[in-house]
Amino acid sequence: MLACSVNMPHQRTVYAAALGLALVSLVVDRLFLGGASGPADAAASTSAAPGAPGSATAATAAVAPVAASLDAGEMLADRLDLIARSHALLLDDVHDAFRAAPDWYPPQRAAQGTTDNTAPATVETFPIRHRLMAVLQGDGGVDRAIVDGRPVRVGQIVDGFRLLNVTTRSALFERDGQTVELQIAEPAVPGAAPQ
Repeated sequence: MLACSVNMPHQRTVYAAALGLALVSLVVDRLFLGGASGPADAAASTSAAPGAPGSATAATAAVAPVAASLDAGEMLADRLDLIARSHALLLDDVHDAFRAAPDWYPPQRAAQGTTDNTAPATVETFPIRHRLMAVLQGDGGVDRAIVDGRPVRVGQIVDGFRLLNVTTRSALFERDGQTVELQIAEPAVPGAAPQ
């Protein structure tokens, strides 16, 4: 345990010891180990002769000319695009990492007896074509229904039907005086007994 001449709490003593160790490491690195001081020194080390200590690998050496042509004020997307073009990468095959997997979306259900989904929905076909996935009830009457993965506010129109009301498990739509209610489907749990 560190002995402190000043009456410091244990937590501050630990912080002071960690800070002191970091400073000593920095001084040793800069003075005795000759650590690189910035990007210019790091880029210069890539130009060392192959096989020499501290020389860059072939992949790093290939990026060095591209990195030298980058401007510090460029956007990250521009930099990545330049590097991708220099390596002839086909970015059309790269998928969006933040998009949900296709298994997360419900299968598209076609209306029974109909192959044309461009025809306007009727009271009978609306529940077949559309699925209520979730409801959001907010303070101040800002209610939304998540229909087919898209948020719909009260008053907005889906397939010709206006969203009238949102409850905890359903959404009520209306067109020409006819109403249709979509309900949130019970989750299918593998191995669960049907209710």
